[in-house]
Amino acid sequence: MTCVVNQHWDQLTTCVVGRTYPNELLSFISDRNARYVLERISNETEQDLQNFIGLLEGFDVEVLRPVAVDTIQVGNKILPPPITPRDDIAVIGDKVFMPTTNKNSRWNDIKGEDWPELPPADDHEWQLLDSWIKQELANTYEITKLEDLYYKDFSNYKNIEKHFLQHGNKIYYDRKIDSAMVSRIGKDLFFGTWEENEDRLSEYQDLFPDYTCHIIDTQGHLDGVFCPVAPGLIVSNTEISLKEFESKFPGWEVVYISPTERSKEFVKLKAATQGKWWVPGEENNSDFTNFVNYMLGDWTGFCEETTIGVNLFMLDQKNIVCSVEDDKVFRKFAEYGIEPHVVPFRHSNFWDSGWHCLTNDIDRKGSRNDYFV
Repeated sequence: MTCVVNQHWDQLTTCVVGRTYPNELLSFISDRNARYVLERISNETEQDLQNFIGLLEGFDVEVLRPVAVDTIQVGNKILPPPITPRDDIAVIGDKVFMPTTNKNSRWNDIKGEDWPELPPADDHEWQLLDSWIKQELANTYEITKLEDLYYKDFSNYKNIEKHFLQHGNKIYYDRKIDSAMVSRIGKDLFFGTWEENEDRLSEYQDLFPDYTCHIIDTQGHLDGVFCPVAPGLIVSNTEISLKEFESKFPGWEVVYISPTERSKEFVKLKAATQGKWWVPGEENNSDFTNFVNYMLGDWTGFCEETTIGVNLFMLDQKNIVCSVEDDKVFRKFAEYGIEPHVVPFRHSNFWDSGWHCLTNDIDRKGSRNDYFV
């Protein structure tokens, strides 16, 4: 049977849960103050992920994890772990969207007609590139060294790719479709935007001719802005107006939540991190702060602008997973017969992620419905 997701509140059967790096892969980091904190983050993150996996298994969900890799460096760059599979994969109906399972996604996007099929794998191969290719890379894409080509190792997903192929799904590679940016609600798909007034509606409609596609101007990951948790109910931060929701979701109820409160410690570190990340207790660890800022730029998001409370993950129409408690939202859940399951995630401000980001639902029971007849 193919993997299918029609509504993201249908009964979950198969789920990908992200993975961070084991400590042995971090042993090359010479700065002990930085390495110690990264090791602690890695250990505590995996503990929290295991708590989440325990909850999934209690609901008879099959859990898949990205595979481990042997090396995490390209040149001087430390590639980020596959902690947020939501950002890379989407199952819409029975169509699967994911990146080519290697390290060269950016090369695939930009390579010219006469360029080599594969990108340089190391500094030696980089030096062997034709000078005109290197000049074009520099002039057009501001790529002047090997590590500029690489930002992720998608070979972590080879086992996920194999799972889809074994189940007979057709995979669409490198289409820039992921389920952090689309809400799947039966016969309607709601896509977020990266830039203000960005409009890819015709592109989406061509790709999904059997659906009605909509654009909502989120200017970032849709799942960090709002979440339709059940037919008729939306949880949102304050970035999307009620008027916008009324036009896209007529008759649906919206419960707004306040932006995530930031402590004095976060504000203290904000100048040094530009509000991108925070690890409580490490505000005075300048070695760690400098290491993250200069070496882990592709690891962090922009946690100051993220509302973790909307990053919700549905097990089915009556059970939802949250990383934080919210009395106002939980009272509304109770009105709809939804039970919240709180699984804390200690390092949400480092990974800029909640449980929706940290997972990817790749199979759910249920036929495709029409909620906007």
